[in-house]
Amino acid sequence: MSRLNGTFERVRARHEKAMGLFLTDGFPTPDATIPILKALDRGGVDFIELGMPFSDPLAEGRPIQEASAQAL
Repeated sequence: MSRLNGTFERVRARHEKAMGLFLTDGFPTPDATIPILKALDRGGVDFIELGMPFSDPLAEGRPIQEASAQAL
């Protein structure tokens, strides 16, 4: 069983909804990523998707495109 499957099973057992978040690595600054991840963990976020910034994120929406541009 994957860690993500285990997370969803625990949430279902509590009859709750999972809270997930996407964060672009290096946004808003490179030094902010780790403190943000730690704060999200302490705050109870169930899962975090960490996106790697790249120069041509055409398949992403505008907020992720802009975060990638700033992170680079």
